Amino acid sequence: MGYGKLTFQIERILKERGISKNKVCKELDIPRANFNRYCRQDFQRLDAGLICKLCWYLKIDVGQLIEYTPDETGPNAQTLQAIKDARNGIGLSQGFSSVRELMDDLNTDQ
Repeated sequence: MGYGKLTFQIERILKERGISKNKVCKELDIPRANFNRYCRQDFQRLDAGLICKLCWYLKIDVGQLIEYTPDETGPNAQTLQAIKDARNGIGLSQGFSSVRELMDDLNTDQ
């Protein structure tokens, strides 16, 4: 059963800011091999100290550094698909043209 995946945005952020991996590793005293594993998305466990260093150095929140993507074949796949369909107006009944209209209607019934 899949629960999704975490993706580090390090490469994109460094490229956008024109910062080299060597500079980051040197200034934060991070072994280059460890840093490269995160850049390649090749990790099993997260190093909280490394994540804190990167957030501090790049002046970003952890949510900007790490992205969570739900597994679309896991236990919530049908719910995720229903939400996507509703956002696109697919499968809405009773003449609702958007999720907002549907939610507004549900909230007024209380």
